[in-house]
Amino acid sequence: MSATNVKGKQVLLRRSAVALFEAFGDLSSFTATLPEEYKDKVRVTRDSVSSEAAGTHIGVRISERTPYSRIVLSSDEATPIKFDIIFHLEQVDFSSSLLQLEINAELNMMLKMMIGNKLQEAVDKITEQIEKSVNEGVVPEKMSDIKFS
Repeated sequence: MSATNVKGKQVLLRRSAVALFEAFGDLSSFTATLPEEYKDKVRVTRDSVSSEAAGTHIGVRISERTPYSRIVLSSDEATPIKFDIIFHLEQVDFSSSLLQLEINAELNMMLKMMIGNKLQEAVDKITEQIEKSVNEGVVPEKMSDIKFS
């Protein structure tokens, strides 16, 4: 296994770090963006999200909350690929903050060759979607509206 680290670009969000920390630190709101046909297939709590996809368990849990500056989502014990998704928050002024996403993953050589170069693109797309959602109120109708080329 090989450690892979990907850092996304830093974006300015028009929300305080406190508001963003509360939003990203509560996974129970995740189901609001899911299409109806998937809502019963996903198990969600404030601290975790999990589902079965193509016979494979996929789950994350919040493993760290550092108030108003950092949230770490980690793959759960049953997920085959071990990874962390880190939300870095930095207060700029009363009503705006910087956000940067980071992914750390343990990938075998085959997976690293298959998806390693796509991780940067995925992190950047997710960051862009968060920026649009927060700053412009543009929320995708469904998860498939987020396109990865």
